[in-house]
Amino acid sequence: PSITGQTQPAGQGGDGSAARASGGPSAAAPNAAAVANQTDLDGEIALITAVYNSIQDRFFRPLDSRDLLRAAWEGARRALTEQRKLPTGVDAPGLTGDRAGDLQAFLAQYRALLAQAGSGVDTRRVAMVASDLMTQSVGEQHTVFLTPDTYARFRASLTSDQGRVGLGILIQGQSAPFRISSVIPGAPADKAGVQEGDELEAIDGRDVRGLDLRAVSDLLRGEEGQQVSLSLRRRSGADLPVRAPGQIPAAATDTAGSTFDVKLTRAKFTEPPLTMRLLPDGVCVFRLSTFPVAFIVGPTGRTIGEDWDYYLEQCEQAGGKGWIVDLRGNGGGASLTQVLGRFMDAGPILVERDRMRGRYEQATDGHLFRVQRPLVVLIDGNSASASEAFASAIQEYGRGVVMGRKSAGALNTGNIVQLPLGAGMMVAIREVFTGKKEVPVDEVGVMPDVALTARDGSSVPQEAIDAALHPPAGIGPLPAGPSTYEGVLSAEELKRRTTPVLLRAEDAGRPEDRVQRGDLAFDTLHYYISDYPSLTAARERALRLGWQGVYARWIGSGFPPPFAVIVGYYKDGDGAHKDLREIYEPDEPHNPPQWREVESPVTLGDETIAQVGVGQNEGRIWISWRRGGTIYTVSQSIPPGDPQTFDEVARLSKIVDERAQAAGS
Repeated sequence: PSITGQTQPAGQGGDGSAARASGGPSAAAPNAAAVANQTDLDGEIALITAVYNSIQDRFFRPLDSRDLLRAAWEGARRALTEQRKLPTGVDAPGLTGDRAGDLQAFLAQYRALLAQAGSGVDTRRVAMVASDLMTQSVGEQHTVFLTPDTYARFRASLTSDQGRVGLGILIQGQSAPFRISSVIPGAPADKAGVQEGDELEAIDGRDVRGLDLRAVSDLLRGEEGQQVSLSLRRRSGADLPVRAPGQIPAAATDTAGSTFDVKLTRAKFTEPPLTMRLLPDGVCVFRLSTFPVAFIVGPTGRTIGEDWDYYLEQCEQAGGKGWIVDLRGNGGGASLTQVLGRFMDAGPILVERDRMRGRYEQATDGHLFRVQRPLVVLIDGNSASASEAFASAIQEYGRGVVMGRKSAGALNTGNIVQLPLGAGMMVAIREVFTGKKEVPVDEVGVMPDVALTARDGSSVPQEAIDAALHPPAGIGPLPAGPSTYEGVLSAEELKRRTTPVLLRAEDAGRPEDRVQRGDLAFDTLHYYISDYPSLTAARERALRLGWQGVYARWIGSGFPPPFAVIVGYYKDGDGAHKDLREIYEPDEPHNPPQWREVESPVTLGDETIAQVGVGQNEGRIWISWRRGGTIYTVSQSIPPGDPQTFDEVARLSKIVDERAQAAGS
């Protein structure tokens, strides 16, 4: 059910507080197109309407329309005041608490306000500020309005598409000596052989001993293609990062303890979300900067789950004795289950509740790494969302020691919504509680087991190293639970069976959607049982129905990708039929449906259903059909305000079904 519904994992939003720290979109020069066409407000009206309806449809508790629209009205007036265009004599809208009526009353007065303001108004700016303040009035950290620029950066952080120009090094120390604390794999410094622990002595011949960190950073920055010369001293016994095969430095091969010069060319690079280094003590430090979307292939050529498997194996091969997962500064993301699943398979790891009184227990992905070592988790005040979910699960189940400072206190489950005018937003669709004690983290934070005083965020505290080598009594790897693979096909087999029938990029109707975003095999029982009121009951259901796994692909531009094709396998047609129709045994726990069934525009296979999402699935439509023991689903995410027609979903479904018949599925 969670596969069909495509609800977002906990911590999807990251730290929403950062997006609204300024109290609204930053001031900008008037948009020329908006000024020239101020009488044409269709786009701006569509934006405000979409924000209003998205909040009302999806937020995890009912909201008063008057509070939302009063905040939007204040935002519009504030933006006009900034432009010195606020007119007099336009009354605020009369609001009664009726959702539809209040919106119409607001839009009428909004048009009157802008008409009275006259020419030269940046109407797009007014709509952005009105939307932002309306969203802020909810007072929840995962319900955040994102201007077009912020939305683009946010999408990039989830898909590993973001890049920056520079050298790819982090500097430790506010004053000399300045030591390189981290080298980003694949960045110019890494390619030139610069290593963690190297001490910076000069930049382009200028001695840095009399400079502060800000001045050093300014000297290191520059434009793409510009060269810079660094004078470095390599200390004996410096920690060396674990490198992928073939990633051998081409320069800077001087012996330890000597000073050498290296010339670098500033270039654009993408920082991988996960890096690892082995300390001399035998502790592997895993630095996770974000929780990227599970199906996205990152700069390493692997998904985040594959990255964890790779680096954990590298740690074993290097003789690692303990693990430190560094989540300091990590604002969250979308792959909590994949990351946490490498360290524990107990559950639930989270419990969520929504406005429809549903209860949703969450499991890891079931991919426990083959060896388990003592674990320390580092957090700070900027560790938010999925980072807090990770830390709280490790802490509550006694899997490891959490060290550092209290986390941000920003943990609820959010949906990403694409809005008109290139904007976006996050809406909290579920309230999140910890998995074992069922206590809130949002606005509270995770208290570390061991508090550490503030220090440089890039250094590894000695206390963490000691705990990774000598964990406290009763803290450590957990007993193995029931097999997560029982009755489920392997990822390789799921891919082999499904690939011939999947949608391809060229199948998309619009040229801009002809891009394949990623695939994911749902190859453990844990994928099935998540989102049910009871993980135990869900496991029993999966085994009873003969569920064998799912393989999915996402295609299309933007984020979330607009199209997905999902293929689920069962031992026989009866189990597939009961899951397709969501048929439950008497007294079997299940959550209220987040969809409504409509007449299907096509008839495929043995039975076909078409559904329109409601609540947390608002804005999504899908067609599902069964052929024997296989269920096929093609879904589309539709931005607010766009017509919800099944034309494209029906066309793509026919393509998938034709391929299924040709493949003999």
